[in-house]
Amino acid sequence: MERFKETEPDQYYYPLSDLHVTIFDFISGCADYRRDPGTEKIFMELSRRALADFSPFEFDLEGVAFSSAAGLLRGFDGGQIVEMRRRIRNLLKEYGIPNTERYESESAHVTFCRFKSVLRNPVGLVDLIERNGDLEIGQATIRSFELVEHDWYNSASRKRIIDRIDLIPTTHTACIAG
Repeated sequence: MERFKETEPDQYYYPLSDLHVTIFDFISGCADYRRDPGTEKIFMELSRRALADFSPFEFDLEGVAFSSAAGLLRGFDGGQIVEMRRRIRNLLKEYGIPNTERYESESAHVTFCRFKSVLRNPVGLVDLIERNGDLEIGQATIRSFELVEHDWYNSASRKRIIDRIDLIPTTHTACIAG
């Protein structure tokens, strides 16, 4: 991130405490949002049902990519997050809840930068993206998820945790035939 900050210092770069992987946005950001404990309870139940069969899994961060609005760390997880989203979408239909996604996300990623002003050095930015397109960043084991209420940037100081869902490790038993 430091290299990107040096190249394009006028953009917004997430502090490390705010970096996150979004699984699903149940409610899109809107000015007239009001907290509703009943709706939160439904989203908690729905999330727990959607994630019930998942065990902890590895999440690899490798390379950067950019959209017209943001810089992303590319995530690879063997399709786990895409499957979680599919289950959530199906459960929304089952519960009769409208899906208000802005777009149907198919990627696993961590947003690290948002564009907020005109680029100072677009050629330098493109060069930096090309040089870091396949950069190995790291790996994490995903063991739990939070259902949160947050601002656009998922700022730690403004985030309210509604529920925490721990993924249950799969137990394997061995059968020995005699």
